Amino acid sequence: MSGKTKKYLLLALVVAIWGVIGYRFLSLTESDEERIAPIRIQPIGLEQSEQSSYQFQLNYTDPFLKTVPVEEVPVQTSVQPEPVRTSFERIPEIRLKGIVSSRQNKAALVQINGHSNHMVTKGQEFEGFRMLGFGENQISILHLSSDSTMTLQVSRQ
Repeated sequence: MSGKTKKYLLLALVVAIWGVIGYRFLSLTESDEERIAPIRIQPIGLEQSEQSSYQFQLNYTDPFLKTVPVEEVPVQTSVQPEPVRTSFERIPEIRLKGIVSSRQNKAALVQINGHSNHMVTKGQEFEGFRMLGFGENQISILHLSSDSTMTLQVSRQ
């Protein structure tokens, strides 16, 4: 057999094999079930509306019918606004001087207004502050009278 003959025989064989594969795939997707006709719903005894046009109750002027006045609907609110705090308390100057840690406990050395030093642990209250927690080189504290949370870094001074 020559090279051309082999080429055409192999081409015919490949086409036949792919044809069989395609036929089997298509035969799997077809269902032998009986097709069900869609259900048709017909209205029975529906009443026709006597009103052929609708009127919208808008709280703004219709852009197409600008001459038609619109009644304003009063808006009722039942939510009372929170009173605004007008007095501000000055938060004292506070510095984190260092953090001391052992295997079980951590404590921070905190200085308030440059003269009052405190050694505090988590949850402890001191001079209107509460110690919330420790970070790597920082602490979080809560100023009790203003509900302000602050994060302090270790100061180098």
